[in-house]
Amino acid sequence: MKDIHIGYEMRVVSNLLKRKIFQILPPPPKDRITDTQRRVIDYLYQNRDKEIFQKDIENLLCIRRSTASRMLKSLEEKKIIIRSSVMRDARLKKLSLAKETLTKQNEFHEKVEYIENLLTYGLSDEEITTFINILEKIKANLQ
Repeated sequence: MKDIHIGYEMRVVSNLLKRKIFQILPPPPKDRITDTQRRVIDYLYQNRDKEIFQKDIENLLCIRRSTASRMLKSLEEKKIIIRSSVMRDARLKKLSLAKETLTKQNEFHEKVEYIENLLTYGLSDEEITTFINILEKIKANLQ
């Protein structure tokens, strides 16, 4: 086992994975949205069957009301999200993804699923579990 370098092998796999991801999921334009805005979009997508309000975003990101308000206004101006009133309280604005954004998120998640299937092709559930357990130990060793 002396000639095997785990770090090197992990780096090779990481590079191959990055290459495959960029082949299947080209990065969005840098000026379009921030990483924090991407997180909000993903959160709204994952919780699209629930009512999400600005306060939920504030709690999710641990940000102030004014910061959340500016960010959500920016996403609304870019037609990425929609803010709509709710019947029980006109002051509350429900957040949801715009139709085009929802379509793009669906496509994105299909591509992520495709990549996951590529990664696990030919591996048994037991092998995947063992691999994840080993990765968790390696991560713990590095922290």
